[in-house]
Amino acid sequence: MKRVSKEDGLTTLVNLHFIDLAMEYADRIIGMREGEIVFDGPIGEVTEETFEEIYGRPIRAEEIIGGQ
Repeated sequence: MKRVSKEDGLTTLVNLHFIDLAMEYADRIIGMREGEIVFDGPIGEVTEETFEEIYGRPIRAEEIIGGQ
């Protein structure tokens, strides 16, 4: 996905609910909660607290692919 968008100059919009996939493939994350944008920024600015703000709670291990 990332390779294709970079090589071909395409913008790719993907709706992911797996945090580790978003962190691996995204350049930017837009996080929404209750229909409102609560985070919009580059992947380098994302912290655990960012996801707590988006989801309204701490992230559970089962929400991460490979999580226990």
